Amino acid sequence: MASHIGVFLFVFLLYLSYFKCDSRDVLTPDNLLSLSNGETLVSAGGIFELGFFSPASTNNYYVGIWYEVSPETVVWVANRDKPIPFSSTELFVIAIDDGNLNVLDSTRNSYFSTQVGTSASSSHKAKLLDSGNLVLIDDSSEKPLWQSFDKPTDTFLPGMRMDDEFKLTAWNITQKDPSTGNYTFGLNQAGKSEYTILQKTVIHWKSSARAGYSNPLSFNELPSSVAYMLSNFSKEFSPVSYFNYTRLLMNSSGEIQLYRWDDKSRGWFMSWSEPQGPCGVYDTCGKFGICDRENILSMCKCLPGFSPTSPDDWMAGNFIDGCSRKSVTTCNKKSKSDTFLIMSSMKFEEPDLYSEAKNEDDCRNECVGNCQCVAYSYEDHEAPRGSSNVSARCSIWTNELHNLQVNYRGGFNLSVRVAMSDIEVTRRNCRPCGPNVIPYPLSSEPHCGDSSYYSFACNDSTGEVSFQTLNGSYPVIDIDIDNRTFVIQVHEENSCDNTKKPGTQVAWLNQSLPFHPINRCYNTEKLQNRTSGQARYGIRMIMWEPPLEPTCIASADCEDWPNSSCNMTGQGKRRCLCNQYYKWDGSVLNCTTASGAWSEKKAASLNLKALIISISLTAGIVTMCSIGYFIYHRKKLATRKDANRLGQGGFGPVYKGIFPQGQEMAVKRLSSHSSQGAEEFKNEVMLIAKLQHRNLVRLLGYCIEANEKILLYEYMPNKSLDTFIFDHTLRQLLDWKTRFDIILGIARGILYLHHDSRLRIIHRDLKTSNILLDEEMNAKISDFGLARIVEGKSIEANTEKVAGTYGYLSPEYALEGLFSIKSDVFAFGVVVLEIISGKRNLELFEATNLLGHAWKLWMENKALDLMDPILEDTCIEKEALKCINVALLCVQEDSGGRPTMSNVIIMLGSETITLPRPNQPAFVTRRNTASMSSSSSRNPAHSSSINELTITVGQGR
Repeated sequence: MASHIGVFLFVFLLYLSYFKCDSRDVLTPDNLLSLSNGETLVSAGGIFELGFFSPASTNNYYVGIWYEVSPETVVWVANRDKPIPFSSTELFVIAIDDGNLNVLDSTRNSYFSTQVGTSASSSHKAKLLDSGNLVLIDDSSEKPLWQSFDKPTDTFLPGMRMDDEFKLTAWNITQKDPSTGNYTFGLNQAGKSEYTILQKTVIHWKSSARAGYSNPLSFNELPSSVAYMLSNFSKEFSPVSYFNYTRLLMNSSGEIQLYRWDDKSRGWFMSWSEPQGPCGVYDTCGKFGICDRENILSMCKCLPGFSPTSPDDWMAGNFIDGCSRKSVTTCNKKSKSDTFLIMSSMKFEEPDLYSEAKNEDDCRNECVGNCQCVAYSYEDHEAPRGSSNVSARCSIWTNELHNLQVNYRGGFNLSVRVAMSDIEVTRRNCRPCGPNVIPYPLSSEPHCGDSSYYSFACNDSTGEVSFQTLNGSYPVIDIDIDNRTFVIQVHEENSCDNTKKPGTQVAWLNQSLPFHPINRCYNTEKLQNRTSGQARYGIRMIMWEPPLEPTCIASADCEDWPNSSCNMTGQGKRRCLCNQYYKWDGSVLNCTTASGAWSEKKAASLNLKALIISISLTAGIVTMCSIGYFIYHRKKLATRKDANRLGQGGFGPVYKGIFPQGQEMAVKRLSSHSSQGAEEFKNEVMLIAKLQHRNLVRLLGYCIEANEKILLYEYMPNKSLDTFIFDHTLRQLLDWKTRFDIILGIARGILYLHHDSRLRIIHRDLKTSNILLDEEMNAKISDFGLARIVEGKSIEANTEKVAGTYGYLSPEYALEGLFSIKSDVFAFGVVVLEIISGKRNLELFEATNLLGHAWKLWMENKALDLMDPILEDTCIEKEALKCINVALLCVQEDSGGRPTMSNVIIMLGSETITLPRPNQPAFVTRRNTASMSSSSSRNPAHSSSINELTITVGQGR
């Protein structure tokens, strides 16, 4: 009976609510707010409003508080994770029920409750204050029982107070979905007076502790006004009225933002936010990695004396593993094997230790005497109030350095301990300039480097290197010792204007100096921090020539160059001239044996008889090419010839061989019937010898004898990918993880060819038979006979001879002869689909090929039906769908819509990125491949759109 009366009263109150439409700021047990009537509470001053609302992008209703000003700005949501669906036919109300503030439907299902305990008392009421706080009050005692300020969502309002339990949690997606998002803002749980943004459980951003005697190294990421507001105005600052219409928002993209209302523009403007750019994200570059927001090319680089911990990931733009020391530092006070890099304007983590120091030398000695010390920083600071002494604080780090930034406004000096041998390869090296190593022969001072290269300057106060020219100095933003190049930032609007006459673009560069601009110039627009406008920049890459022998005065000056001695040259200068049987090689800065130096000029002429390229082996160096040639013929004549045959490629047969030391190798012989010839042979030798990457096969040597030409490669015991993928028995050995790792390996190898190698290379013949597998099933790209180098910034070229394998050729290459990095991307997409399905692209699927079949399944939302049935037990569906999506993006008919390999790596590696939907791929019904394997030369009298087509049908090797 009592339950019937309760339902009756509830319905009766709902009925009465239809007639209470006047705005009010209090909700009592005898009235309520109805969704159907659009009723709201409005604070007494008309600043805030409470009621039902619906974000534009959702089909749900929520109960929230928002500013009355337009546009509607929500600051609190009651039922963020239990929305009211549009489709519901129930009546929904906000009511005081059982002593609690509730959001209920007509059957008393609760969508939100204050949960302060049930009570039959009718003295409880809810009031919306002008502060934006919704308070549940006991009317008889005016005692607050509950308040929304203690249960915030994504917004901090003046009057709230930040403590250890207080958290702001972002909305889910672009401020359109109020449900709980991935980012939270609050005090650091480690007990320090720091604020953090967490991405789930990972630190996304962190402020430093407030400056003071105990912490002289504060970076003040959190403005005083924000700290004052977070403390609920517990410190002296501006009047509280200064913060009217001010809010702090934890947004869905991971930024904490301060907004103020501008009456003139009638809108909100953001006055502060963190993190500021990628470098503001916590530990973006990992341990011992430096983030530089001013560097246009790459924001991350390792400290001098350090190198990437995971080189492949680093090249792919994944810096999370950071950097590791090249050499172990010593702990000997008398030893001079260690030194300190002094870098200015640095941001860093809080130190591990503090000690008093009279001066910087004392601080340095403190670090030298501590074997665990990796860095120190010395700063003067004021003594505590009441003390007449002015002392200094020496900060010591004994653990890995994290969250490093350079060129940080308000930063401090940081001295990092490094091995001398890692930053000064020779005693002639110039000292590092901040985080920048200046390699020999480049010179930034009169008494270091080579005087012919004295065109650089170091700004000790900023740690910035500049390049001096006839037209002034230019910032140096990157130095690449391996490629003998550096990149400068040029300010002129027309610095990259390629329409000028030859020679006028580099008039500012002294032509007598050993520097030559490479035809790589990029325009970029960048927002300058010091101005309010946009500044247009260009960057130009410059190469330096290999130097002559180092100058010297005495023999001791040549100790850094073995096999040389100080002698007079024909020009009357004393240099470290190489001893007999040695020749100076400026590219490696050393004296090398004349017989061991590989001459590219001779290699290009193909007149070598038995020359071995000097490429290191894990077990030694190939010493005689004729041995490999002999081994090959012995294998050919032996009865075990067929047993040692590994396969057949477009180049010719491939055999297994063994070096005298016992190391296995693959011997690849140019067949007299091969469609590839001397040019392809030369191309493979010239290219692959210069490439070093874990996902590229290594060339060990080559040999030319009469009409015989052979290549010696590292031996791949698991042969090629196609022998596994297309074999019903062997492909059972490839579970999903192995296949996914192979896909990632191929992607990293192509990325290296396109972007990160010394040369920009387009492979042009990517296919499963050219993907070799080592003993651990790591993918290695092989067969560079058809590969082409593209110059400078170019990413495409044209040819009158189209060569490749049918099924892997992109449409623009097969039909128009236009090849580009996107041609390799297309082939990569085909390979990925073959790996996932275990089917060849040329197999028929209802009168279409694999690409057409994959597209059909994708459009029917049955993409996982493409997967090899063998993978059913091991497949991670999310990863498989992602791979199929990426593959279809790669094989789109429009090359402009295909992603670059750097984007492919990001898409494959990201857990949160939303992938774009692909457009229709360039698939065709299968035609007679025999008719496609012939070649035809173009007649000049005929249409220029016809190209020579050389296509091979893929075979296993």
